[in-house]
Amino acid sequence: MFAGRRHAEAPESSPVECHPNLAAEPAHTTSDDPARERLIDAAGPLFARDGFADATVRDIADAAGVKLAAVNYYFGGKRGLYSAVVTEGYACLLASTGAHAAPTAGPQNADRDRAVRTDSIQGLAERSLGPSKPHWLFEIMMREMVEPTSTLYEMVTRFIRPQHEANRRAIATLLGCDPSDHRVPLASYVLVAQVLFFKHCSSVITRLTSVDLSTPQAHVELARHIAAFSLAGLNGLCASGFGEPVREQRSP
Repeated sequence: MFAGRRHAEAPESSPVECHPNLAAEPAHTTSDDPARERLIDAAGPLFARDGFADATVRDIADAAGVKLAAVNYYFGGKRGLYSAVVTEGYACLLASTGAHAAPTAGPQNADRDRAVRTDSIQGLAERSLGPSKPHWLFEIMMREMVEPTSTLYEMVTRFIRPQHEANRRAIATLLGCDPSDHRVPLASYVLVAQVLFFKHCSSVITRLTSVDLSTPQAHVELARHIAAFSLAGLNGLCASGFGEPVREQRSP
């Protein structure tokens, strides 16, 4: 069982919304049942390797050393198992990285607040570039981006949206504008895109440059570069008047 999974919950401010495509929660969901834990531990790597469509419940049950019927008993079927794998994998990731943490300062401490937000950009990059815990979660995430299932809705609602909102608040503070400014999420997407590129394309970059990007030191240096590059871009936007309030455009 990957450590920390049962002790992390989705933020209370981000309740899970109902969605018609999500599987109903089965009746037998005792989280500390060894057979249930073995199923999740076995299913994660197989879903990451084969994808939801091609991974079979028989292979998962065999890898977990349990009867095939256990999948229906604990999760109500393959869809419920997949949803549990993603949810508990994300919970473990949050517990190990402290994601969503976005400390704020009062209006009397604007300089300190900007420093905190600057550090948060580098921290986000460094946490994301490091090895995922559990290791298979990133592969499942990438599969969901390319071949989304109904579980993607749950991923966005419970885990991705809270991090997105934290990024928006940090960027808005650095720019001196309101988080609702429609250009703030664009800056946030550019920041995340850099992280995803280095994370997803590290093997290509290593072959192009002969630089090993898998080491902790490389993660720190890349995070510093991403933060410096992003902050320079944000400063350029500020200089061009980005941070001024956006006024509603009315049709003549």
